[in-house]
Amino acid sequence: WCILTADFVLVGDVARPDLAQAGDEGAPVLFDVSIPRFLNLPDHVEVYPGHLAGST
Repeated sequence: WCILTADFVLVGDVARPDLAQAGDEGAPVLFDVSIPRFLNLPDHVEVYPGHLAGST
């Protein structure tokens, strides 16, 4: 099994889809919701980034 993250997870970086909000508001929500979901994936699931950081 795998997850294709498109523009959300990049090689060596994480995108900022919360930019419509102030960073101090959106970033904690993004972290609290997204990161635990990745950490709770079974070990056999591979996570593939969309592309290199800085290329979007």
